[in-house]
Amino acid sequence: SINEGSDVCACSAYDAMSYYQIMKNKALATKETNSNESKRTIEALDKSCFVSTAGNPSVHQYKGMMNQTENANHHLCFDRDRA
Repeated sequence: SINEGSDVCACSAYDAMSYYQIMKNKALATKETNSNESKRTIEALDKSCFVSTAGNPSVHQYKGMMNQTENANHHLCFDRDRA
C-alpha cells in the first residue's frame, strides 16, 4: 500500500524508468558533497510509486489510481512526444 506522503507519478513506463534512474544516479553522484540531500532524494524515490498510463490515460485510470492512493502526493507527468 502507498503511505501518506509517498509520491505517485503517472506517466509512460519508459519515462518513469528513465526519471528514476537519472534521479537516483544524480543523488548517488552527489553523495560525497551533499549527503543529506542525496539521502532525502534516494528515500523519496524508494517510497515512490510510478504508474504507467501508456501515454493516453483515461478518466477511469486516474479515478482508480486516486482511490487506491488517496493519501499520497500525486504528480501527473507529461512530455511532448506523440506517444
